Amino acid sequence: MEEEERKCMRREAIAACSEIMEEEERKCMRREAIAACMQCILDHLSSFLKELPNCTYEQWILKLHPDNANDKHHSNIANIDHRFYVEESDHRLIWNENMDTLATGNIPNRISFLSRKVKSRFKHGAP
Repeated sequence: MEEEERKCMRREAIAACSEIMEEEERKCMRREAIAACMQCILDHLSSFLKELPNCTYEQWILKLHPDNANDKHHSNIANIDHRFYVEESDHRLIWNENMDTLATGNIPNRISFLSRKVKSRFKHGAP
């Protein structure tokens, strides 16, 4: 019976190791997907700012994620999903970092970049 118990424990240990390895692989794939997504957002912002250097955060979000805007996207008032204004919003943080970077140095429109930084309106995802 002891031999059978050892075999059973060995199978359980192998199964546990296999589960751990699969979980680590899933985590790695998730990290790679997030990094690729962030790179897409950064690339889009870079090309958008080249195309429209005086744009606003809302204009960029409307272009990047038109599905996250209300039906008033043809008006002068951009109304985008509140999640783009939460404190930890990746889009808002990326935008603000870019505005800080563009404002460095002795450039004539430095104040323009700094004034376009977006403040968080919500601490968390729900208004």
